[in-house]
Amino acid sequence: MAEIDAYLTEVLEKAGLGSAFHPGDPARVRLFGDLTALRPDKLAPEFVKQALYEIMPKPAVRPFRGEGRCGLCYTFADKGRFRVNVMRQLNGMGAVPFAPLPSKATVAR
Repeated sequence: MAEIDAYLTEVLEKAGLGSAFHPGDPARVRLFGDLTALRPDKLAPEFVKQALYEIMPKPAVRPFRGEGRCGLCYTFADKGRFRVNVMRQLNGMGAVPFAPLPSKATVAR
């Protein structure tokens, strides 16, 4: 289980529309248009870096190291998929929006 999975479980349990994961701030979830802290503790820069590198596929690491940003999709076991934008910031690595994606494609009829 990836370090970030516990945070994503909380996002799904709260039916959040996305989350923010930045060093020096608490992990946040978007509920009814507002970003709300998931937990009161602030995320340490090294923890954020480790958690994000853990879920980044190898093809995303090269653009991140070169440009300081990359986009990826993270599949969280059987719970869902998340669109993620990882970027380098003043305080270290950060990620937004961890937006949940549908597990199955829907077809318009």
